[in-house]
Amino acid sequence: SRQVYEPLVTRQAGPFGLTRLRPGLVRSFEPSSGATLWTATLRRGVRFGNGQPFDADAVLANVERWKSVDPGPELLPELSVAFSPRPGIVSFQLDRPSPRFPRRLASARLAVVAPGPLAGLGAAPLPLGRAPSGTGAFDLRERDATRTLLARNPNWWGGPLGLGPGVDQIELLNAPDGADLLLGGSVDVVAELGPAEARRVAADPLLTVVRRGGILGIER
Repeated sequence: SRQVYEPLVTRQAGPFGLTRLRPGLVRSFEPSSGATLWTATLRRGVRFGNGQPFDADAVLANVERWKSVDPGPELLPELSVAFSPRPGIVSFQLDRPSPRFPRRLASARLAVVAPGPLAGLGAAPLPLGRAPSGTGAFDLRERDATRTLLARNPNWWGGPLGLGPGVDQIELLNAPDGADLLLGGSVDVVAELGPAEARRVAADPLLTVVRRGGILGIER
């Protein structure tokens, strides 16, 4: 989801760490009034995948949805109102001091969606038929019960800055037994291996397993 729908606050680096870290959709966040007012300066020239501009109006449309649709109220309980004092600037008024407010806006659960598909929905769920669109490095190209295909967004704002992406497509497969796909070489990454699957993978003589806490790292 984060590859398609970016949150407001990110720190982006190019493939293989070959570029310096750059801010994402919000270039800077400045507190005032004892951290009860936060002012964001937006990155200029960014567009959503459907062609709509990423601007203060788009941010305010997303803020209104965050305030009424879960998990927005849970993640941003102190947010009172947002407004744009001038183009390219959005201010967030809080009902109490929150020094960590920008970090809350870094959550992938508060991703920014093009305002067009949001129009008229209120608190209703966002239907897939409304073709939601993000600002991310990838577009959602195909999706069904067994497969999701993400394709590189050629108009991503990070491309001219050398931020990538490093691949053209990402294919995600929904499979009942991820270990079989991994051992067979038809996929490169498997998430959430169960204990039995993890033991099968760890026992394969052609794989080198590196353990870090609860994470199982694998090299061919």
